[in-house]
Amino acid sequence: MAPELPAGSLIVTSMLLAPSDGSVCAYRHNGNIIVHRIVGENENGFIFKGDANNVEDPYTVSISEIDGRMIIGIPPLL
Repeated sequence: MAPELPAGSLIVTSMLLAPSDGSVCAYRHNGNIIVHRIVGENENGFIFKGDANNVEDPYTVSISEIDGRMIIGIPPLL
């Protein structure tokens, strides 16, 4: 999620905030936790893209796959 969140950043997420266009969320895909920004929505779920990526993620993420919306991001100290 660079440049907003450099590699190694700590994030805090909340399930109390609904995912919405432009929000950064953590979601699970194929056993991995991914932190990307919501750039759209369709009838199957949400479309995500990393800020440093040129293309959207190649799959739609359902609401049940989202672990939470970022409320705090802390860059690494080193």
